[in-house]
Amino acid sequence: MIFLDYNAGAPPDPRLREVLAGFPPEIHANPASPHSAGRTARRYLEEARERIAASLGIEPLEVCFVSGGTEANNLAVRCGFGWAEEEGAVALRSLQEHPSVRVPFDHEAARSGVGVRDLAVDARGFQALPGEWEGGPAFLSLIYGQNETGVCQEALELCRRVRKAGGLVHRDASQALGRAPLSAVLAEADYLTLSPHKAGGPKGIGLLILREGRPFHPLLRGGEQEFGRRPGTPCALAAQAAAFTVEWALEEWRDRASRMSAALAAFEEGLPPAGWRRVPEPVEGARLPNTLSFRVEGVAARDLLPALDVEGVALSHGSACSSGAREPSRVLRALGLSRGEAASCLRVSVGPELGCELAKRAGLLCSQVLARFR
Repeated sequence: MIFLDYNAGAPPDPRLREVLAGFPPEIHANPASPHSAGRTARRYLEEARERIAASLGIEPLEVCFVSGGTEANNLAVRCGFGWAEEEGAVALRSLQEHPSVRVPFDHEAARSGVGVRDLAVDARGFQALPGEWEGGPAFLSLIYGQNETGVCQEALELCRRVRKAGGLVHRDASQALGRAPLSAVLAEADYLTLSPHKAGGPKGIGLLILREGRPFHPLLRGGEQEFGRRPGTPCALAAQAAAFTVEWALEEWRDRASRMSAALAAFEEGLPPAGWRRVPEPVEGARLPNTLSFRVEGVAARDLLPALDVEGVALSHGSACSSGAREPSRVLRALGLSRGEAASCLRVSVGPELGCELAKRAGLLCSQVLARFR
């Protein structure tokens, strides 16, 4: 199997097995327990928090461990709407947001009565300065590293305008860890979502960066774990794994990006010279280096995927979180594609381990499958 679906979830970094095997059994204890095993687990939990904070250049208390990127996004939206409800502000979101932002936006808007503005994008997937926003206080959620198209826009001017007007900014950088620089986006964000498993970490743990002094409104109710922000027993071993993943990703992202760009280019070399087109056309320096969304003419993606799977090529139609949906991708439709065009799009997302030779072979296999369909 040639795996080309890293945006849905990357295989674990093989280095994790070795480093995690060195921890004592006490790391599995409840970090809130007062006995020695619990204190040991607590020490490892807090050490992981400190290492992540040091890698990002923030304070340890600004790191909140959650179950994954979906919970981090839900929690950030809850915080933003709680603040907007109190301040009489509006909420802004891009039409390119992941379902874990878009759906809780709808829920919170119905619950709170806070007004929502959907911000359009152009045909390149770029978020323009919104005409729909009058310039008052607003909560903005804006993806950094679109999971379906690979568009990776910093949009710092928009974020600065929102914050200058007294608003709050959330950036969903789930797909960017280990693939794109984070420092500029983090500097302009009040809340930042990171998903370690997209960069070779374990599933079941995510990070929400809550900058100091920002409003907080809990999503879950229960205990006082995570300094009262997120109840539930934390897993110190998973936190350590997340810390290693973040450290490696931030140290290695340039090298990883170079290798993934080369593999993606090799895949494109294997595709036929005509009969397909990129969606959207890439802009230099504004695309995830591992992601290609392309439209094939006259063939539905739902028909191509099983045939590609039989040939040993694993890729996707778009977001795994939207698989099974009857309607074409909202993200692709927002770019101006028709229903039929959106339904004929495929997504390739590679990892740093994929060599160019294997990537080109995957492209050639895609060409063969397309030829059979035509």
